[in-house]
Amino acid sequence: MNKSILLIFYFLFSLTPATHAQFNWVKQWDHRYGGIDGDYVIAFERTSDDGFILAGKTASDSTGNKTTHIFGNGAFDYWIIKLNSFGILQWEKDFRGSGNDPLWSLGLTADGGFIIGGTSDSPIGGDKSQSSRGGTDYWIIKLDSLGNKIWDKTFGGTDDEDLHSVIQTSDGGFLIGGDSRSGISGDKSEDAWGGFSSDYWIVKFCQGEATSVNDLESNSDDLFIYPNPFSNELKIRSNTVSPNSITTFTIFDIVGNNIISQKFNGETTVNTSSLTNGIYLLEVIIDGQSWRKKTIIK
Repeated sequence: MNKSILLIFYFLFSLTPATHAQFNWVKQWDHRYGGIDGDYVIAFERTSDDGFILAGKTASDSTGNKTTHIFGNGAFDYWIIKLNSFGILQWEKDFRGSGNDPLWSLGLTADGGFIIGGTSDSPIGGDKSQSSRGGTDYWIIKLDSLGNKIWDKTFGGTDDEDLHSVIQTSDGGFLIGGDSRSGISGDKSEDAWGGFSSDYWIVKFCQGEATSVNDLESNSDDLFIYPNPFSNELKIRSNTVSPNSITTFTIFDIVGNNIISQKFNGETTVNTSSLTNGIYLLEVIIDGQSWRKKTIIK
């Protein structure tokens, strides 16, 4: 029995050099990309021209073979690099706010461009067009094939959200995912399961829904909506309603379904005891003029 085992082992080892000889890999090229501070590649993809797109986070200013500037606060920016098939740098782009903006995901899009995403605590400024929801948020940027920004979106609650992945979906929209510690707030319609631990948080969005609930808010000194957050009832009052005014309010859920719609004359109390906890959009129309406000049930 022992002799048979030895023969088997000898047979296997004797085949090993011949097997390895079939896979004689030879290095073709290598290159470095970066500045004098920290530069970390997170993801890369092969592009349609047989080149490559690299994405990561950078703390380097315009040094080395990095020509774009950082914001200058010592935190991270998104950094995108386009290479040809030989690894030669064709262009690079830096995207940032005034805070810390590390990139964590890269995807190709059907139009030949790119979608990138990460985590941001920046307010409006730099390349960031929407304010922080609180803590850290998901920050998504759509790029064309040359790395020019087309649009950016921020999603989050009042606590911390950390994005890990973004992909384009078959309907042309996008799915983003990561972890969240926020309760119902900002763009988050469902409460955290509890404590200081984080949950999965997945957001699907598409063209036509590019404006978040926060961005639809409109304020007027003549229109009062209270309390907010509310529980069993919501009060709406306007000082500008005349006896001949045509006045309505409508409450929508987070996906745009019409939940309650009524006419009122200057002031009304809405019974909301049948609504589940979450985020709703209230629209008030007075003589054709519309006000929209995010409301929250607790």
